Amino acid sequence: MLSWSMWLLIIAVFMFCVLRIISKARIIHQGSGHKADVLHLTPRTDSGETAGSAEQIKRVLADAQKHLSEGSYEQALSQYGSLLGKVTRTNRPEEFGRIMMGRGACYYMMGVEREEVDKFLKAEDAYNKALQIYNVEDHPLRHAQVLSRLGSLNFHLSKLRKRKDDLLKAAGHFYEGTRIMTLDRDPEQYAGFMFELAKTYKELAQWGNTEEALSRAAQACNEIIKIYRKDTHPVQYAATMNEFGEVLLKYYSFRGEKDYLVKAANAFRESLKIFTREEHPESFRRVLANFEEVKRIYEGPAVSSKIQDPKSKI
Repeated sequence: MLSWSMWLLIIAVFMFCVLRIISKARIIHQGSGHKADVLHLTPRTDSGETAGSAEQIKRVLADAQKHLSEGSYEQALSQYGSLLGKVTRTNRPEEFGRIMMGRGACYYMMGVEREEVDKFLKAEDAYNKALQIYNVEDHPLRHAQVLSRLGSLNFHLSKLRKRKDDLLKAAGHFYEGTRIMTLDRDPEQYAGFMFELAKTYKELAQWGNTEEALSRAAQACNEIIKIYRKDTHPVQYAATMNEFGEVLLKYYSFRGEKDYLVKAANAFRESLKIFTREEHPESFRRVLANFEEVKRIYEGPAVSSKIQDPKSKI
């Protein structure tokens, strides 16, 4: 028969074993089901991601922007694409907007350089997704920037696809831009949108409603020179006067009134006062070619001598 001391020893050993088993069970439970409790000292962002993850996203975006600025569009697209799984419009809207803007810019520039419709369409898709983030109420400047790119890519598409609808979409984007970047709010942005509107309406004139389209183009030019004056913005003023001259040439083609040729010559002459062969060779050649076209068309003796020299006065 066991003594009381032996029984006490057996009970003590039993209790020790039970406590060891309970302790191991707690360790296993913490290791498998509550890792977050062990790791919660790692800083987290508001979205629930670790600070390390947020910094990684920031670095990738910076690398992608660097590739974009260097013209390495494929590499930039690869960087932006690597983020799309972890960055969405709901969990990180600001970064998602930047990704879409970057992808849009890559595809846009590839479209311009390669003249590929597919690239412009991919740019359009990316920019439309960016607009979902950069709404006009909360992000008017960024919204206007996206509209400018959408207008430009649709203008390019019209050249490649020969479609009126592309020009109408471009005009719609540029016009919406003028309603955000108004003359009072941002004169230079307003003038920039108006310049693109003038170009677009000038092209639309060949698709019907010619007089209305040319009238809108001329009105846009008149709006532009309120901001782009010869003394403050000489290069932009010269570009606007050339655009105005081209509108007047189209007016002549539509109406057949030679008075428009004289007005066009005046506009081209104004442009050539700033666009010189030495400082602006490409612009000079374009404007001079327009002026020569006026000379070629005009055959009336009354004013032929007035337009034979681009530096003479009418």
